[in-house]
Amino acid sequence: NGRFYLKVTGTGTGTGWREISPSQSGTYTPHAPVVTNLDSVTPNVSHYVRVGDEVTVFGSTAVDPTASGSITFGISLPIASNFAASTNASGFGSFQGMYCSADTTNDRMNAVYSANTLTTSYTIYFSFTYTVI
Repeated sequence: NGRFYLKVTGTGTGTGWREISPSQSGTYTPHAPVVTNLDSVTPNVSHYVRVGDEVTVFGSTAVDPTASGSITFGISLPIASNFAASTNASGFGSFQGMYCSADTTNDRMNAVYSANTLTTSYTIYFSFTYTVI
């Protein structure tokens, strides 16, 4: 029937047979809105893999900082999720101290890092994982 089930054992709620989503993968070009201190964000094609309710994304984007300092931009999701907490997703990027966390207001990821003295356009790489809720 094309459906997958997982038997969860133990005690308490959540035990028994649970339907899980099949694995899937693909590419998408995320919407990446400027949040803080950027003139522009130009995302490249990103890749994603879904196994059950877990999705991992790998991608890159060109950014053009307005000034040195804290930078934030959003990254849309390839498969929608309804984030309840910033810890529903996490990830990292190619700049030291860069991290990705769930944006509960917009149901997307936010990438945050410090541009230090960089004020010209450059490419950054990111990866994050989230649970489809």
